Amino acid sequence: MTGTAGGFCAGGGLCGRLRAVTGVPGYRIVKLANGAHSVHSLAQAETFHPVVGPVAEAQALYVRQLRLLERLATHRGEFVIWDVGLGAAANAITVLQATGELSCTLRMVSFDQTLAPLEFALQHTRHLRYLAGYEEKLGLLIQQRQVSFRSGPQSVTWEMHEADFPTLVAGRAARSQPKPHPIKLGAF
Repeated sequence: MTGTAGGFCAGGGLCGRLRAVTGVPGYRIVKLANGAHSVHSLAQAETFHPVVGPVAEAQALYVRQLRLLERLATHRGEFVIWDVGLGAAANAITVLQATGELSCTLRMVSFDQTLAPLEFALQHTRHLRYLAGYEEKLGLLIQQRQVSFRSGPQSVTWEMHEADFPTLVAGRAARSQPKPHPIKLGAF
């Protein structure tokens, strides 16, 4: 399916024209003005990472701004990241790729109301290339809600909680979660 859709920035301004490259009920892949591809939610009429694309946005906000490489390089023990708003996993995967050469123990705890964007993204890895090499791990995360693996010298445990985050945090379930070092909030 080919068409166009408008994308809106967090401030409410028009971010540019987006060209759809494929369509599936609920979501579609869009090509951003800079050539990067992203996921567009039809129900929310919103594009994930609409300005610079998934990887560039995640590197700026969650790798560089949070100084993750420096923090992980000096941290001892398990480093816990809460990933609020898993979406199509761009933020989480970008963090894993950026920190994969560090000898560390990383626990990623993802939260989202639905796994549909991730399931959709896994059907479109040709356009969402940041997922390359993580397809099997993400499939296990979807099926089992937890996956553990090594990425070079890094040891990773990744959990997924499908729930409304504010409700989850207000309840007892939040007390059983490991306390986070940083919290990544998906802007979608």
